[in-house]
Amino acid sequence: MYLLQLNRLTILLKFVNYFVPYHRFECESIYDIICSKNKYKTLCGILNDQGQLSDSLKNDVFTLFAPNDKAFETAATEGVDLSNAETVAGLLQYHTIENTILRSEDLGCDEAYTMTGSTLTTTHECDEFAVYQVGGGNAADAKPKIIDADRAACNGIIHGVNKLILPP
Repeated sequence: MYLLQLNRLTILLKFVNYFVPYHRFECESIYDIICSKNKYKTLCGILNDQGQLSDSLKNDVFTLFAPNDKAFETAATEGVDLSNAETVAGLLQYHTIENTILRSEDLGCDEAYTMTGSTLTTTHECDEFAVYQVGGGNAADAKPKIIDADRAACNGIIHGVNKLILPP
């Protein structure tokens, strides 16, 4: 129900902005929010190199699990190859859910979610103090923790994570 309401709100805002140009509502896209935050400089740079994904994050509806700069630094020291553009594009798809807005309270413990561009899923886990979004390639002691949940955008929602969500 909430997802339907958010989609209707997004459509309404776009309609109003189109037909009432003198009374524009200020609303930032996922891409705009990511690229305006210092903690996502690496992600913004990668998005700028990945034209199609950056365009999608400006216009299409997504839930984004956004890795912060420390997540990329940690991944590089753990041997994740971030120099290959195809590898990085695949990793970023593993951080997005297309056409869906999931608030942190909508994420069910031990639920699987299909990420963009593949049939692979990640599993949302909870413990008493934290919420994690885990990929098949994440070690048990290196789970990506949602550290900044529910940042709303015109076209979706952003959950900041402290590690990369890794495919199997």
